[in-house]
Amino acid sequence: MEKHLPISDNEHVSLDQILKDYAREYVPETKQWTSSLLKETTYDALKYEFTVTFNNDKKYKYTKFMPEKYTAFCQAESQGKFFLAEVRDTYKDGRWKCI
Repeated sequence: MEKHLPISDNEHVSLDQILKDYAREYVPETKQWTSSLLKETTYDALKYEFTVTFNNDKKYKYTKFMPEKYTAFCQAESQGKFFLAEVRDTYKDGRWKCI
């Protein structure tokens, strides 16, 4: 049975439709960094993908990157140091690829 949310007294929209509409309008968050290591990052919260562009223009995509880790990365005093300590070595198990 599909769940519906009331829009007005006579209209209902399914939760599935709301999620599809949100996904269609969703744009991953991209940030520029002033760092000796990192140029830019993009985080896709729907896919749990974290893409890092280094200052040498190499790009790496990290999968299964949870929102809590992304928040900690953004709030770190140094994103480069956080990346080296918490991302690079943690994802040696194949959850990354050069793109």
